[in-house]
Amino acid sequence: MGCDIHPFVEVNRHGRWEAVGGKAEVVDDFRDYRLFGYLAGVRMLPPGAPITRRRGLPDDLSPEVRGYMASDDDLECASWLTAEELLSYAWPDPEWPNWREGEGPKWVLDPLRALIEREQIPASAVRLVFAFDNV
Repeated sequence: MGCDIHPFVEVNRHGRWEAVGGKAEVVDDFRDYRLFGYLAGVRMLPPGAPITRRRGLPDDLSPEVRGYMASDDDLECASWLTAEELLSYAWPDPEWPNWREGEGPKWVLDPLRALIEREQIPASAVRLVFAFDNV
């Protein structure tokens, strides 16, 4: 059975975190075990991974994301990272030559960059909240 990520993007507006779209509307669902290792130490642990220890779900989680996460008993290894943390991380290779087409950090970095630019907000005001199934 494969392990999948359940990703959400949230933006902090006026001191409150709000979901941007629904599940996977900003970043798609995908299965990339190397990236799962970097995000949360799930399924694979590449050198330098994970970016940070798993944090669980944030206390100030948006109601939409909290409801989704609470509705699925199969989700585990929940955590979150700000766009600032993801964009400033020293990823191993900017060209990702060992990653298959459509995989790797670009899956999450490109949509986050686009959101930050479109909304004219700091990277610290955007976060990726996620959990996994079938870990």
